[in-house]
Amino acid sequence: GTRCNMKVTSRSELITISLIIVSNLIVTPVQSISCYQCNSSFNSQCSERLHVKTTLLPTPCNEIYGAKYCVKMSGVVEGELGTKRFCSSRDWGNICEFIKLSGGNTYRRSCVHTCYSDGCNAGHSNPPFALHIFISIMIVIVLFS
Repeated sequence: GTRCNMKVTSRSELITISLIIVSNLIVTPVQSISCYQCNSSFNSQCSERLHVKTTLLPTPCNEIYGAKYCVKMSGVVEGELGTKRFCSSRDWGNICEFIKLSGGNTYRRSCVHTCYSDGCNAGHSNPPFALHIFISIMIVIVLFS
């Protein structure tokens, strides 16, 4: 009797808490995305992969109208070897190709990576948003199995 009702209440509370957690992860207030913004031509910390102890931080993309993407370009960027990170209002895609350098037969790999969560253009491939969703789903599965 009473024990069964307590279990149902406890289970419904867990479901409610789980739904609140997931909805908080999915629903975000309208604000601009924050991205790493740097160019290796001017800042040596803006390398292919950001060092764990870098002083660079994601900054709000308020100066770009409609910014909803972070972009990382590496390899041949604007005719030079390097890395550039910036905010964008358009999806640049995710592609790598070999580009011939001027004045020779040398080809260099050049990549562009577009993502859509805060600080996602650091260089790692796992977007934080996807990780949060995965962890939330795993918590719900563990709680109800």
